[in-house]
Amino acid sequence: MTTTMTFAEALSTHREAKHSVPIRSLCANSDISEKLAFQFLGYKQMHQVVSEVVLSNLYPKSKVPDAIFSTIHGNAAVEVKRVKNVMHKDTVVNAIEKLGLNIVKDFNIKTFHMVFQTRENAHRNKVKFVLNDVHGILKKMLDSFPYKKHGVKIYVHVQKVGEVPFKNIGYN
Repeated sequence: MTTTMTFAEALSTHREAKHSVPIRSLCANSDISEKLAFQFLGYKQMHQVVSEVVLSNLYPKSKVPDAIFSTIHGNAAVEVKRVKNVMHKDTVVNAIEKLGLNIVKDFNIKTFHMVFQTRENAHRNKVKFVLNDVHGILKKMLDSFPYKKHGVKIYVHVQKVGEVPFKNIGYN
């Protein structure tokens, strides 16, 4: 079984699925967050190479990013995380683990964008606090700056969003 064939099969199956709205993420709650993050990064649907749904079919039982986009700088993988109050190390570790070596090789990933979304209303959720927390964790995990994993440059973004992306995700 080759990756190209598996990718073609997964892509064909994905296109044939009959949905009124294309399913891009594994969790319906995540779709709003991802749309906001992709827009924040300036990425458009028409430049999306592959979605999380297709990636999860290509790499079963593996952690995969939310999407891969084609950019003028090469393919970019994106992972979106919603953060409440305090940034936990596990959240950052989980995001970094989405950048697997096989995905990097198969899709020729050049950049990895981690977007941490925070609510607009709470004190500890301020962009500078979340950014400081993420950088503090990454400095302990990765020994290079700018951050790199598998030769891919990692970018950290913090985006303020409203309450809607945080509804029904297990905490209020």
